[in-house]
Amino acid sequence: MESFVIMPFSDTTHTVDGNLISIKSEEWNHIYENWIKKAVESYPEKEIKCKRSETIQGNFVKGIIQDIYNSEITIADLTGQKPNVYYELGIRHSLRL
Repeated sequence: MESFVIMPFSDTTHTVDGNLISIKSEEWNHIYENWIKKAVESYPEKEIKCKRSETIQGNFVKGIIQDIYNSEITIADLTGQKPNVYYELGIRHSLRL
């Protein structure tokens, strides 16, 4: 079984209760590798492969769309209010409810 994580991978800044919050790309990597991926892949009932998009330059949207389509489980972290995260979640919604 495959899962795909939709989340920021670059620096983000957003406001929570009037406070400016910044999350660096290193922190996003830590959240993915040490929290999300570990939790998903440690599920004892079934082997689940967890992945997210690569941080590459160029046209990588086609690969992301393919990964979103192929995943049975999608996890979306909307923290940081990044438009591309909302866009990818909308694609998932349109392809597979």
